Amino acid sequence: MLILCYLTKIIDNNGVANTGIYPVLTLISRLNIDQPSSAPEYEDMQPFRPLIESCLYSKIHKLRSMSARCLPAVIHNRYVEDYILSTFDSMFLTSQNRLHGQLMGIKCLVEYYAHRNTQKMQVYRTPIILSTDGDMIVTQMLVTAELLLRDNQNPITRAAFLDIGLALFDYEMTPPSGGIVTNPLCCSPFTNLLEILARNLCLEDIRIRDQPIYPLGWEHYLESAARIVLHDFPALHNESKHDDWTHHVLLDLVASHHEEVALLALTWMEKAGLEYFDHPELKEEILGLLVARDYGSQGWERACAAMIRVLTQYLDAKGSYVDLAECMERRNGKVVAVQDALLSLAGCSIKMV
Repeated sequence: MLILCYLTKIIDNNGVANTGIYPVLTLISRLNIDQPSSAPEYEDMQPFRPLIESCLYSKIHKLRSMSARCLPAVIHNRYVEDYILSTFDSMFLTSQNRLHGQLMGIKCLVEYYAHRNTQKMQVYRTPIILSTDGDMIVTQMLVTAELLLRDNQNPITRAAFLDIGLALFDYEMTPPSGGIVTNPLCCSPFTNLLEILARNLCLEDIRIRDQPIYPLGWEHYLESAARIVLHDFPALHNESKHDDWTHHVLLDLVASHHEEVALLALTWMEKAGLEYFDHPELKEEILGLLVARDYGSQGWERACAAMIRVLTQYLDAKGSYVDLAECMERRNGKVVAVQDALLSLAGCSIKMV
């Protein structure tokens, strides 16, 4: 009650909060209000909900972020679906701060209940949003995808929308008895449609090369976009083995002018193994980028090291030693990661002599 009174006092009549409320939001966000199915209903946190929602629409990013983390504590699981549906219905591009808070709030609810479904499926009450009827959020995202990814010019809210998709696609359900239960959303036709639509829209933006000035937050959006494109990439590769689509997509990512996008793709290639990117054109393009591109920043040095590690997997008896020597001469920098990668590449080439 004391905290509720303090929140009510510090938030003015217009619903505006200042940064002084941040410690209180931190406290609320860490409350664990799990309810065993045998326990009586507990709704004492409901009075906090309108106050938290006021903070969720704040012009201050940190307040929006922390308020979103408070939502699972102040919205009873019985009302979660209604809250998400009404939130999607009230999304508009005219108020980007509000939209950003709404999207982060949905993401936090998805992550919270995905974790509960994973750890305590049979013991705790969880809403239907992540059960076998979990098409609700995916359907709402399909309806709003064009608005938020194509019509929306704000990269920060674009990224927030994609982050909800990643939170939905990635979770696995583990019952208390052990074993893995297939994520029902992965089998949903609506999920497949959403992934295809989001992937295509993201690729359009990743392929942009000639934009002179990028808006604030563009790097963050492209990083989320690259994660969407790479999600479930092995399955896409297996479906398109007879064409070069996946290799062209990987090349688009690696050749990006944004280091985080290139680094994500190269890191994925390094972990996935040669079978997913064994293509002569892709190999030559990576070698050409490594030799020709100017790697001035620390970020690009990390991408440079990742390229060298990927090329180490490529090396075979037909490897080009001229290109390899030039590569080693040009990339002989002081960054430890690059030096380590070059040593590995040199050792691999020596074995072939």
